[in-house]
Amino acid sequence: MSGISELELLFDKIKVFFKSETIMGKPIEAGNFILIPLLSISFGAGNGSAGGEMAKGTGSGAGGKVAPAALVIIRDDEIRLFSLNGENNPAEISELIPEIISSMSG
Repeated sequence: MSGISELELLFDKIKVFFKSETIMGKPIEAGNFILIPLLSISFGAGNGSAGGEMAKGTGSGAGGKVAPAALVIIRDDEIRLFSLNGENNPAEISELIPEIISSMSG
């Protein structure tokens, strides 16, 4: 299999993996709260080949990263977006945690 067709096969499989559910997680219901995680996805790929009198070969590689980026919290008619990259005041989300936990156990 050539380097290009290997890369095409890799990208075809990645398309299946990176569907909309992967970017916006499944909503989690906790009492009157709905929590929706938002993810940051980055991906890179490359291939190469070499040929000469001493050696010949091809290669390809890929790497990816999926990380939580934000959290949407819906309570009644209020929608709040919290960045998980340090852009929000941590105290804001910390104040909601006890209420979310008590909603889950109630």
